Amino acid sequence: MHDLINDLAQAVAGDICFRLENNLEGGKQNKISDKARHSSFVGSEYEGIRKFKAFDDARCLRTFLRFSASAFNYTTRYLIHDLLPMLKCLRELRLCCDGIDELPDSIGDLKYLRYLDVSCSGITRLPDTVVTLYNLQVLFLKFCFALEKLPLNMERLVNLRHFDMTGVDIPSSEEMSLHIGKLTSLQTLSNFMVGKDCGRKIGELKNLSHIRGAIHISRLENVSGVKDAREANFMSKEELKELSLEWGKSHRSQNDIVERDVLDVMRPFKFLERLTISGYGSTKFPNWVGDVSFSKMVFMRLEGSKYCTSLPPLGQLPVLKDLYIEGMSAIKRLGCEFYGQQCGAKPFPSLERLSFEFMPEWEDWSAFETEGVQPFGHLSELSIINCPKLVGRLPNDLPCLNSLKIDGCPQLLIDVSSLVQPSLASLSMNNVILPRESHVTVLNSLCDPSATDEELLANEMSNHLTSITALSISDIEKLAFLPTWFTQDLMGLEKLDISNCQELITLWRNKVRIQVCLPSLCHLKISHCPKVICLFEEEQEKGGEGWKKQQHEELPCMTRLEYLTIEECGMLKKLPQDLHTYTSLGVLRIHDCASLISFPMKGLPSMLRELRVSNCDALESLPELMTLSNLQELLVSECASLTYLLSRGGLPSTLKQLGIELCENLESLFVTEGIKIDCPSLETICIDFCGSLKSLPEANNLRNLSELQINYCYNLEPVSLGGHDENNNNMNQLSSLQKLVIIWSPCHLVVLIRTTTSTNSLRFKSCVYMNAGQEWSPTLSRKGVSPPTSLHLKSGI
Repeated sequence: MHDLINDLAQAVAGDICFRLENNLEGGKQNKISDKARHSSFVGSEYEGIRKFKAFDDARCLRTFLRFSASAFNYTTRYLIHDLLPMLKCLRELRLCCDGIDELPDSIGDLKYLRYLDVSCSGITRLPDTVVTLYNLQVLFLKFCFALEKLPLNMERLVNLRHFDMTGVDIPSSEEMSLHIGKLTSLQTLSNFMVGKDCGRKIGELKNLSHIRGAIHISRLENVSGVKDAREANFMSKEELKELSLEWGKSHRSQNDIVERDVLDVMRPFKFLERLTISGYGSTKFPNWVGDVSFSKMVFMRLEGSKYCTSLPPLGQLPVLKDLYIEGMSAIKRLGCEFYGQQCGAKPFPSLERLSFEFMPEWEDWSAFETEGVQPFGHLSELSIINCPKLVGRLPNDLPCLNSLKIDGCPQLLIDVSSLVQPSLASLSMNNVILPRESHVTVLNSLCDPSATDEELLANEMSNHLTSITALSISDIEKLAFLPTWFTQDLMGLEKLDISNCQELITLWRNKVRIQVCLPSLCHLKISHCPKVICLFEEEQEKGGEGWKKQQHEELPCMTRLEYLTIEECGMLKKLPQDLHTYTSLGVLRIHDCASLISFPMKGLPSMLRELRVSNCDALESLPELMTLSNLQELLVSECASLTYLLSRGGLPSTLKQLGIELCENLESLFVTEGIKIDCPSLETICIDFCGSLKSLPEANNLRNLSELQINYCYNLEPVSLGGHDENNNNMNQLSSLQKLVIIWSPCHLVVLIRTTTSTNSLRFKSCVYMNAGQEWSPTLSRKGVSPPTSLHLKSGI
């Protein structure tokens, strides 16, 4: 359907619109009509002169739009310095890519230009000639992180309506343009950096009465006084919806009262919806912050106000949904002033998300004292992070609480019975204290689970834990394994993350496996647990000639598990022997498990789609993969003991991506000689830094291979990846190859090149057997092999 709509649009547009295509057969481009007025193209990683030659005859273009498809880009200077100056009729120019690092002075000759967008580019400055574009209405410089300077006389752009520099931080406010206030038609001004000089002061905002949307005002420490701030006249900007006010991080107010008065006179219009205040230096906020008259305020962030000793009455804001408090170093308690008790209504009636972070002196959170009135009635997410002195308890009775995260609050008491509500779906508590419930604590149960304690705790918790779908456990001392109640009550748990438990040996003992274990679990991640030996402690029976392991394939253990990640568990020696019975497992990732030697004898689950193994120094080989009829990605890296990739069989036919890197002792892919790579679905092969690799198996059916990289494999013997027919002739099977990179690897490139018909990017550097590839010959063209559109030859041997 999409293609049909596209074809219809092109048919209707006729010759008026032109789209530059990538990857056309034979490297040819559609011819642009001299009637064309609007053009576009999707960027690629390498863009050479030839690509843009198609526009040489299009002198009357009105629109030239580039849409980015790749994160990194290398663009020829021809586009900027030769092509653009010829397009003097342009009205709209969009060049959003990091491959553009400058704009030429000749851009000032595009007198009809109304729209200029160079967002996400690498430019460091705008040429001064930009200010001569008198018809310019839109200038976008979003996320131009390298931008250091703007033209001085931008007030000459009298028709400019939208000026967006979101994400840009010019090093010095003195490099901000002079007299922005003269651009009285401005409707969008994303950033304003206050300077000290005339023409850069905050008063420049006075006459910008049409400003709407969002504005971020930074370096407010340069405001000279109340009179200077009053000139900005924020109350007159009725269409402003989002305001961000920022003082420098190292700023400290010289006069507490003056700083408060400065913020006081910057009061915005009452219909403001989002407010952020950063680095404010006074000890108290002015009265308008939190005033009930802001009836549309839905978002507020107060951060880095290190000297404020109290928060404004934010509980009075009737529709506030998101509140973030961060880095308020001087606050010691939250009480009635925070709730706004004087208003007589329920505090925070609409609040849904509340977060406190990095408040080192905060000690007490007082409960709301009015009888029969319960605040936070709609709170769904509560996060308290790095508040080391906070003591006491959290507010009780949060009926809508869906996500609770407490981290780095070692003195905070967590009343589980009051916080864990039927609505709770995500629970993360790290480095906290849990009070006793029926003479037993959750923390004690984790660290020293006796049978009596478990029974008491199970009865107490059973009504509270069944709704939890996500759980994070971190930094629990003396935790050797999970108690029985853990699997009995968390029947709805879908995501479990265990990290930094230094004493953890296994998840649970074998006796737990006689019960249904986490039937809803889909995601399991274990990381930074250095003593973990195995996931489950398997039973052993004494019989006959010794100890014999019992298998538990019949048990319904984690039957819905889809993602299993194990990271930095240095003593992990084995994976579950019945791993192949995890019928839903689709992704298995193992990283930095230095003691893991091998995979289970019975292999991996048949539904596995992705297998990633890295930094497993003791691993000797991977299991048989031919039986995995769904495997699409196989990535192996930094496994020092691997001398061959697979101990049995070859690669599954469904594989799409094969990556091997930094396996210094890898000599071959397969133990058995004669096995070929027969993967018609394979799209990418990347083999890097495998210095001992001697040979690659022959390959057939690589018709979908689009990218091949073999780098720094110094001992690799000549290889044929094109395949042969019954007469031993090379088969033309690499018809989809788009990118070929061979660096310091002595491969037989003649075979690769002669079996390629549509290669768009070939890059060779220091390669043996390159003579046939040094120059494209007419002979190859007569055989139907088209030249690549991008060819890189460096230091050929």
